[in-house]
Amino acid sequence: MYIESNSALPVYWYRRYFNRKVGIFIHYYEYAEPEQYAREPWNGYCHGKELYLYGLLNWCSHCNSRRLEFFCRDWGVPPELSHVVPNYPPREWQAHFRERRSFSAPLKAVYIGSLSNDTMYVREFAAFVMAQGGRIHWDIFAFNHDGETRRELEELGCPWIRFFPEGVEYDRIPALLDGYDVGILLYRGHSMNYRYNETNKFYEYLICGLDVWFPSSMLLLHGYQKRGTFPCVTMADFGELKSFDWECAASHEGVPCRKPLFAAEDANSQLIAALTAGRGR
Repeated sequence: MYIESNSALPVYWYRRYFNRKVGIFIHYYEYAEPEQYAREPWNGYCHGKELYLYGLLNWCSHCNSRRLEFFCRDWGVPPELSHVVPNYPPREWQAHFRERRSFSAPLKAVYIGSLSNDTMYVREFAAFVMAQGGRIHWDIFAFNHDGETRRELEELGCPWIRFFPEGVEYDRIPALLDGYDVGILLYRGHSMNYRYNETNKFYEYLICGLDVWFPSSMLLLHGYQKRGTFPCVTMADFGELKSFDWECAASHEGVPCRKPLFAAEDANSQLIAALTAGRGR
């Protein structure tokens, strides 16, 4: 088994020259358009080798059905070998769910993940927070960031925006999220991969009871908008946040709570069963 095209070479060499009976399992966290392989020499070289493996597959999976659909269309992988394995957090995170019937004042927003003005609405959301005059506080945890984006954030000197360049360890995320009301997603949707990205943080925010605000450029999430129960999932035009009624979005008045119950253990069960089917033979 390998993850992503750039990990294909050891499997290619082993399967082609050492053991022609071994099964082939592939999982992709990202979707790469054919043009992307052409632009990236190393990734393209590895992908050229893995095309040989596509004819020998036992299993291929993506994190969501739209990316899987694009992948099968691009490379002719049979649907019966194709699977969806969502990027859910572990079941134990369900114990960290907190019912936020009313939000704090000021409202506390958080973003966890990679950070770049080029591919995300960092600058725009920072301007939106500043315009609220302290009614929203925003914390950013991002160890993977570019210097220009970090410099811009630090030069704002805004008391309501805090940037933590060391990020946060994965196992500490549930305890950290306990102190926030809303989880923010920021992708501009500059590629098919990001327009059809659920992102693991979407599920991590929800499993801990946070509402989620996401930009309309994340096309896959349009169908996940949810106002009838909370945690709520709200779409906004992050390119024009002046028109975003965030106070309405943050209201849970008269709305019942529905605790999310998804878990990585359930999502991975079919893959684990397929991988272990040959044990003892």
